[in-house]
Amino acid sequence: MSPHDRIPVPARVGVNELKVTSIAGEGISLRGTAPGTSLSVQLAGNAGATSVMNGLAITLVAIAGGKAVLRIAPARER
Repeated sequence: MSPHDRIPVPARVGVNELKVTSIAGEGISLRGTAPGTSLSVQLAGNAGATSVMNGLAITLVAIAGGKAVLRIAPARER
């Protein structure tokens, strides 16, 4: 992923798309949007950092040189 990349997501999660807002150093910021809604998440540090947004588990796999690799999957129910 690079800054400003857009990531399509399934409509059932209530977010139309994810957009990479920035990648700096060891961190990446994403914004999820839907009508009347805006969510954001930041992942930083080591590979394996995970955050959940509307039923999506977003995991930082690798980050270097202003690019990042993410894994996006349904979040596990608890």
